[in-house]
Amino acid sequence: MRFTYLPLLLLALPLGASAAPSSTWTKIWNGPVEKIADHWTVPSLDARLDGVELVVSVGIAVGSTSELSAKDVAIELRAGTRTIACTAEPMGFTETLAITAQPGAHCRNPGKLIPTELVVTVKGTAHAFPIKLASLKTP
Repeated sequence: MRFTYLPLLLLALPLGASAAPSSTWTKIWNGPVEKIADHWTVPSLDARLDGVELVVSVGIAVGSTSELSAKDVAIELRAGTRTIACTAEPMGFTETLAITAQPGAHCRNPGKLIPTELVVTVKGTAHAFPIKLASLKTP
């Protein structure tokens, strides 16, 4: 019998959880839960300064902390055909009812491009998450 981590992943990631400090960042997008390379995955996007700085956060359910390393995960943020420059952040793990790997990326967006797609690659398998935003304005 194979155990599915989906319900535990959702419990391990509180709504609005991200690598960005909540006092200066605003969540502008929560992605859907998808299975990538046998790992339940949920992304989100935070912005500050009206989109000049963006942080991508991803929660990936794993069976153990040794199951996934930073080299197994790639994150690419796109605005139409252009790629928004991102720098990977160190991958951490959260252990509650499940173990969640939390890779992320900090993106500089001086042109204030509106992200249209987030591509997350886990162990060579990529999944594109469409992003629908009217603007990057933060409340």
